[in-house]
Amino acid sequence: MTAKEGFCVTVHVTLSNIRSSGYSVWLKDAMWNATANDFEAASEFENRVSVASTGSPGDLYKLTISNLRLDDRGNYLVRYYGKADPSYKLSSSTMSLNVQENPCQVSVTGPELVQTGAEVILRCSTMGPCEYSPEWRSSGSGPASSEGPGTQGVKTAQLSFEADWSHDGVTFSCWPSPSNDTCASRNFTLAVGDSPKDTEAKVAGYDIIKEGQAVTFSCHSKGNPQPTLYWFKLGQGEIAQGGEWKLPNVKIEDAGSYFCQAKNKLGTENSTKVMLDVKYPPKNTSVSVSPSGSVFAGSSVTLACSSKANPAVQNYTWYKVNGTEINTVGTGQNLTFNVTESSGSEQYYCEAQNEHGKDNSTTVQLNVTYMPQISGSGNCSRTATEISCSCESRGNPSPSMEWRVSGLRVTNSTDRVIREEQLGNTGLRSSLTMRQSQCQ
Repeated sequence: MTAKEGFCVTVHVTLSNIRSSGYSVWLKDAMWNATANDFEAASEFENRVSVASTGSPGDLYKLTISNLRLDDRGNYLVRYYGKADPSYKLSSSTMSLNVQENPCQVSVTGPELVQTGAEVILRCSTMGPCEYSPEWRSSGSGPASSEGPGTQGVKTAQLSFEADWSHDGVTFSCWPSPSNDTCASRNFTLAVGDSPKDTEAKVAGYDIIKEGQAVTFSCHSKGNPQPTLYWFKLGQGEIAQGGEWKLPNVKIEDAGSYFCQAKNKLGTENSTKVMLDVKYPPKNTSVSVSPSGSVFAGSSVTLACSSKANPAVQNYTWYKVNGTEINTVGTGQNLTFNVTESSGSEQYYCEAQNEHGKDNSTTVQLNVTYMPQISGSGNCSRTATEISCSCESRGNPSPSMEWRVSGLRVTNSTDRVIREEQLGNTGLRSSLTMRQSQCQ
């Protein structure tokens, strides 16, 4: 049997005297394998062959090969195997196939996918020098074929038109004129699409989104092929993929601007930005002191309250703690006052509040410095053997004390004993005991 390259051919063989039900296998250029006691062969026919038989004894077996290639030349046979008895095998006679070169066979080229409005150029060319030009035909109302550029005798037919939706799914067939053999034609199906359009992003959840609540981002876009959707956060890059993205437990750091990007083979489009505004009560409330460090009694000091909140803090309240007593001493973000000696024993804190809650700072205590002051004039007592005197003084930093008798400084000795007792951080009590003989 002889056929031309690029055409189709049907190989016929028959099997006779089949005595057992089974199945058949087509073989090309089969070689006998003595070890396996069977034929073996290797050939490539994917998507190019179809087989047919009725399965009855003595029936005709048909193998149809499309788009013949030169390497399809060879010897074909059918091998029959019994199902119940694998050792039962029959072989048909061999059919020889010769494939002739055919420079007039055609191939087609064109874009897989185009956008509406784009120029489409489909080309159909002979494989070699040919007397005839190929011809385009379409399954719908299509543009007329024109002769395209050719080299060294190769003939080309060209279709050129502006794509619209009427061309989507239309199959264009190229024929090696003047043949009308369907098997020799080559088909090209055009897909017409659109780049993404009307891309829109939304945030759904609550009217006011609070920390810890759930929100859902949704994105919609038109396009063909159907666009793939991606989510981006400004300053962070891509964070998710898909038309819907959920945040089951919103955190403060999730606040920001987001947008959706729709992408297909024909282009990309970004949605407008949507803002995720996360509301929360004051947090991390703290107090700073100006000037920092120690403050001299009588000078001015400013306490500043800072807190993180959304919306911003609406009310600041200042409190003074003195022992177990707590008093309100002011409002506003800053509290300014002149310090006194007693201010050093007091503590201050602020309360920040917005519509979602409130938060207190830790307490701060001022370090108020002042000069030493002796409490009263001191006192002394006399007995028959000794004189005892005591004196108290307060100051910050804590003062030191010394005793003088007749203008002379007194130091610790056997007859003169000095004792000191610290009274908190700012007070000192000192006592002096002298034997009577030392006082005369």
